[in-house]
Amino acid sequence: MPDVVHKADKQLKLNIGGIVLSLVTNDRFDLAVPSTHKAFLVSEGKPDIALRAEFGAIPPLELEEELFRTRGVWRLYRSGDKRVLHFCNWEVTTKPQKIAIMEPDFHAGTIYSRIRGSEQKNQFMPLYYPLDEILVINFLSKGKGMLVHACAVEYEGQGWLFLGTSGAGKSTLSNLWKEEPGVTLLSDDRIIIRETEGGYRIYGTPWHGNAEISSPVGAPLSRVFFLVHDHENRLTPVQGADVASRLMVRSFPTFWDGEGMRYTLDLCEGLSVRVPCYELGFVPDQRIINYIKKLGMR
Repeated sequence: MPDVVHKADKQLKLNIGGIVLSLVTNDRFDLAVPSTHKAFLVSEGKPDIALRAEFGAIPPLELEEELFRTRGVWRLYRSGDKRVLHFCNWEVTTKPQKIAIMEPDFHAGTIYSRIRGSEQKNQFMPLYYPLDEILVINFLSKGKGMLVHACAVEYEGQGWLFLGTSGAGKSTLSNLWKEEPGVTLLSDDRIIIRETEGGYRIYGTPWHGNAEISSPVGAPLSRVFFLVHDHENRLTPVQGADVASRLMVRSFPTFWDGEGMRYTLDLCEGLSVRVPCYELGFVPDQRIINYIKKLGMR
C-alpha cells in the first residue's frame, strides 16, 4: 500500500505538467493522495480533468468494445459514448476493483472504487498509479503534449532531457546529477513534453523510478539526449526521422486512438527540427556530468 497524504476535505487539485486534475467526493471518507503527489497539490487553477469519486459498489456497465488491453491490471473499453478504464486482477477475476467512466476527450469523469487505497480508516485514495498516469496520457494526446521515458534536469534556465528505455541509465544518471549544485532534477523516469509558443517545455511528474525523484518544476527544453551505455563518454548528433522514431519508442502513445497517435508523431517530428538532439554514450561516473555541462552551455 503506498504512503498517503491526508486531505482534510472532500476535494483536492493536482497540477502535473501544467494539467490541473480536480477530484471531489461526497463519500464519508476524506480524500488522500500518494505521498509522491504531495508536491503537486495546488489550491487554484481551472480543472483540465474534472473527476468525481465514489467508494463502494461499482455500477453495472455494458462494455461494448474493448479498445486496448495491457499485460497489467487495466483495460480500456467503449460503453456508449463513454470510455471506461477497468482495473482488476485479471488472473483471478473479471470483477473490477475500480473503474473510471470518462468522457471521450478525457476532460471529465467518475471513478468508482471498491478499494479505499489507504490503511487510514478516515481516508479514501481513488487516484493513484496507474490511473492518474493513464488519464494524463490520454489528455495529452488531444493536442496537449506527450509523456516519455526520461530523466531531466534544469540548469541555469535550460532543460536537458535524457531519454532511455528500461535499463538505459536514467536513474544512474539522476543520482550523479544529485551531487551538482544549482541543478534541479525533474524526474528520474517520466517526463512530460509540451509545445509552447516559444518552443518546448518539459515537466517533472510524480511517477518516479529507482532514484525516487519527482518534482513539479518545468523548464524550457534546450537539449535532447538518447542514453546508451558505453565504454567512453561520447556524443553523436541525431537528426530528422531518426529523432522522431527514437522519441516514439521512448514515449507512451495512445495506441487505441488514431488521432492521438498522429498528433504524437507530429509532435516528435516538430521537435526533431527545433531542438538539438544527440545520442549520449556514457560511463556511469561523475565525469559525464561535466561533459554534458560543457556541451549544454555552448
